[in-house]
Amino acid sequence: MENQEQTLNASLVSQLENDEKFTRFTEFFYSDLKTATKNFSSDEIVSENGEESSNIVYKGQSQSFGSIAVKKFKNTAWPDRDQFVEEARKVWQLRHKGVVNLIGCCSEGDERLLVAEFIPSDTLATRLFHQDNHTMEWSVRLRIAYQIAEALDHCSTEGFASYNNLSACTVLFDEDGDACLSCFGLMKESIRYILLIAGNVNHESVAYRFGSVLLNLLTGKQISPNLAHKMVHGQNATEYMDPKLEVPTEDAFFMFGLASQAMGENSMHIPTYELLQMKKQHEKRASQTQQPKQKPATLVGGSRRSGPNRHKKPIHQTDEEIQAHNKEEYDQMQIRVDRKAQNQLDKPKGKNKMRPSKPGQPTKPRRNQF
Repeated sequence: MENQEQTLNASLVSQLENDEKFTRFTEFFYSDLKTATKNFSSDEIVSENGEESSNIVYKGQSQSFGSIAVKKFKNTAWPDRDQFVEEARKVWQLRHKGVVNLIGCCSEGDERLLVAEFIPSDTLATRLFHQDNHTMEWSVRLRIAYQIAEALDHCSTEGFASYNNLSACTVLFDEDGDACLSCFGLMKESIRYILLIAGNVNHESVAYRFGSVLLNLLTGKQISPNLAHKMVHGQNATEYMDPKLEVPTEDAFFMFGLASQAMGENSMHIPTYELLQMKKQHEKRASQTQQPKQKPATLVGGSRRSGPNRHKKPIHQTDEEIQAHNKEEYDQMQIRVDRKAQNQLDKPKGKNKMRPSKPGQPTKPRRNQF
């Protein structure tokens, strides 16, 4: 009993110390960050693209904050020091379980750096693309998709409508295994991105980038956001499906449709509600009597249910209309799934069943057909 109390007290103290780290916005000295990252050693780089990236993230050790992540801008994206500090402070004020906490920044001279808590686990990119001996289950992928959408929704309500370079590389995992976004993507750089435009499709918009992450989760492949729209508009996605993943057919079609919708022209819709319903229904099916395993989902090009136009967002459709449409479609999908499950339960078992007989005629056992 005494040991349990000591463990609980130690846990509470650790939690209080951790919370205390984020109660004030800290402006760091450049020399301190230089020391923390071992003179910005290449061995301390943790960003996916290494030194090739325009903005590099290092792991560091701080006496006051423990393990930290330090983002160093290569180019002077923030010539105005006060503007940089102001934007950093706004990001620091954002607190959500789905977003990594920002601690502070450094703005000495021409140097511009951001400092956040360090998340030691792998990124979504590492777990999806670089672990050949382990396949992430569909239920886990659904949960991750919903958690990312939920975090983006919260950021939007707090005034952060944009997120720079959203991808599988910027999705991290906390100590509980839940997906969370790097806070670095919330900084609005004063030099605007050169947007890649194909028609009215903005490859840097949050909705488009989120659609490409949905494709990553569905296919298990690292697909460039600049090429992702080709998969969902007028092309057969069968060859892109993750062959090691067992996906319920209805879920695969619906997820593919949500990705297509998010990457549509002028799209700004993040399908948080739709993903929540998918997640709940999948959990409900898993808790019911175990059914025979389904084969991996196949998307048959040209069929009534596989065409991407079925989910395409009309240009002038509002988010409320999209959500209502998706809810109706998902409800219809669940009716089909429930009906199929009921038919499986009602189906007679055994090989030698009695055929229905005509009135006055004795029944005969059915012979096995070879």
